[in-house]
Amino acid sequence: MRTVVVRLVQAGLVVVLAFAGFHLVRDTQDAQKYHQAAMALSLGDDLVLGPNGIGKLTLGMSVADANATDQVRIPADLAADTTGKCHVYAADAADIHFARDHGLAVITAAPTVKTPEGIAAGATVAEVAKAYPKLNHADRGTPEQQEQATGYLAAPVPANPKANYVFVFHVGGGSGPKDAKVQVVLLALADQDNQCTEAG
Repeated sequence: MRTVVVRLVQAGLVVVLAFAGFHLVRDTQDAQKYHQAAMALSLGDDLVLGPNGIGKLTLGMSVADANATDQVRIPADLAADTTGKCHVYAADAADIHFARDHGLAVITAAPTVKTPEGIAAGATVAEVAKAYPKLNHADRGTPEQQEQATGYLAAPVPANPKANYVFVFHVGGGSGPKDAKVQVVLLALADQDNQCTEAG
């Protein structure tokens, strides 16, 4: 299996997500400064996001553990930089976010990657709510009201109480299109001191 240089995460996307109601990366300077490329082998075929990770990558693992899977190769000089709260690397079929104190904290899946419950980019609010009936913020109203208020829905991951799914419909919060569809799916550690995301 040949090694490929993986594309850089498009800085614009990371910065835009940083302005979303959930702040994927807590400030845009972190998003720009720590956005890096990794070398990657294929994460595999028929990838599924969750319940614990993607491919051999699992939430909570260190950069060294991630490198040991032979599915990513994050250079030692990048891994040694602990000045930022969250470092973002582009891997095959996913962007991986390492929190300074919690290891692999967020995995942002490529649009074609589904959760075990069949949700991926393009899903509607109704489809997400059906797959995950126990949304995290019932106090904010119906799933439609939650999505309109914040731009995302969050749900506990079945079979993994330490993680949440975050389904981003539109950035910036506030009122989006009535027929909004999932743009990005994230798998995130629930307890990460808001180092890589405030969603959950």
